[in-house]
Amino acid sequence: MLPNVHEKWTAYHWGIWVLMCGLLCAAVVNGCPHKCSCSGSHVDCQGQGFRTVPKGIPRNAERLDLDRNNITRISKVDFSGIKNLRVLHLEDNQITVIERGAFQDLKQLERLRLNRNKLQVLPELLFQSTPKLGRLDLSENQIQAVPRKAFRGITTVKNLQLDSNHISCIEDGAFRALRDLEILTLNNNNITLIPLSSFNHMPKLRTLRLHSNNLHCDCHLSWLSDWLRQRRGLALFTQCMAPANMRGLNIPDVQKKDFTCTGPAQAKPHTCIPQASVCPASCTCNNNIVDCRRKGLTEIPANLPEGIVEIRLEQNLIKNIPAGAFSPYKKLKRIDLSKNQVSDIAADAFTGLRSLTSLVLYGNKIAEIPKGLFDGLVSLQLLLLNANKINCLRVNTFQDQQSLSLLSLYDNKLQTISKGLFAPLRSIKTLHLAQNPFMCDCHLKWLADYLFDNPIETSGARCSHPRRLANKRISQVKGKKFRCTGTEDYRSRLSGECFQDLVCPEKCRCEGTVVDCSNLKLTKLPPHLPEH
Repeated sequence: MLPNVHEKWTAYHWGIWVLMCGLLCAAVVNGCPHKCSCSGSHVDCQGQGFRTVPKGIPRNAERLDLDRNNITRISKVDFSGIKNLRVLHLEDNQITVIERGAFQDLKQLERLRLNRNKLQVLPELLFQSTPKLGRLDLSENQIQAVPRKAFRGITTVKNLQLDSNHISCIEDGAFRALRDLEILTLNNNNITLIPLSSFNHMPKLRTLRLHSNNLHCDCHLSWLSDWLRQRRGLALFTQCMAPANMRGLNIPDVQKKDFTCTGPAQAKPHTCIPQASVCPASCTCNNNIVDCRRKGLTEIPANLPEGIVEIRLEQNLIKNIPAGAFSPYKKLKRIDLSKNQVSDIAADAFTGLRSLTSLVLYGNKIAEIPKGLFDGLVSLQLLLLNANKINCLRVNTFQDQQSLSLLSLYDNKLQTISKGLFAPLRSIKTLHLAQNPFMCDCHLKWLADYLFDNPIETSGARCSHPRRLANKRISQVKGKKFRCTGTEDYRSRLSGECFQDLVCPEKCRCEGTVVDCSNLKLTKLPPHLPEH
């Protein structure tokens, strides 16, 4: 029996629906980050002003161009799961820190460009999970030392560029595993001494640049003269800079007997002093306190002394707190970022700070607290978020803050607060909620009950809406007056997930997590769908 017209029509639309679902699913798996362009396995995010590595990079990406952005930090999760990546361009950014493990999933990586950034420290074992890496460009950074295990794991690298840095120290064995190396550039650095036999394990080396350094031609460098004489095509124009009587001499032309030491000719230790413990030039560092107040800083300084317990960054021009910005400083007890211009905070900006007791973020432009921002801050006692633009708080925002005694949310844009937000705060003694435009509907009744039972709100929080309750102190409004009517209910009932006031596509209807654009004769998916 043949299907009727209605059944045919239904089957047709069912097929279209399945096709659209397939396309949408493919978009989720292999979507393209906002502001980037994607063609096949090539993801192009060049010159888009990114301050962090964008989310949503397709898992099938083989080439990723992130050059010419403003990225300051590479976290260990930025490239997680992108296991087919072969080419990664990160040059011409502002990168100061790369977390160990950042490249752990990039086992197919063949080319990596990190030149023209602001790297000062090269973590040991950073590249140990990239065994296929053939070209690595670290030139034009501020790297100060090459540690012994810096290149452990990349035994097949053929081209390594370290020129135009601030390298003053190379540890014994730093290049020992690089047996396939063909090109090594170390020119334009501050190198005074090169450990004995540094280049002996590179039988394929055809280009070596050592010129424009501060090589001290004493007895500890005599080996280099012999080595270069046997390889006349390598390291042209490598000259002595000291002592004064040898300045400007080409090292291969100096006889071994002329490399003399004034003191005992003992081998100098080739272990570099850790470079991470430095005080920013414009700041002061005393008693494990870093004071960078009112210095015009636009970003959080990197490579601070690891033992610091307090950092003062108030009254600067900082707009962004990147991932892991403070994670190396496990002893931190206090961070003050008040009166900056912070509007963007990475969800893992404060990861690992289990000793932190005070976090001061008032007087910024924070609109939303990222999910999990305060997770793990188990010692936090004081949290100041006042004078921002916070418009919603997820119900589990403070789930790890059992020690918190003072929380200020004064002067923000909160219209409602989800029931259970303050439940984990077992030690809370002072709560500031005033100067927020609270919608006193049925979803906020719990807060009135909470404040009545716990008289800890000392700033005098009041209702702004509805009109019948405007300017009434929340703690004094009777429970039966907290009622919901239509629009009010929609704007507040999903506040615990920051769903309120979502942007809805033109002519569509949005309710909770459902966007209804039916019967509108659309020819394509509407742009800018609500995030959730």
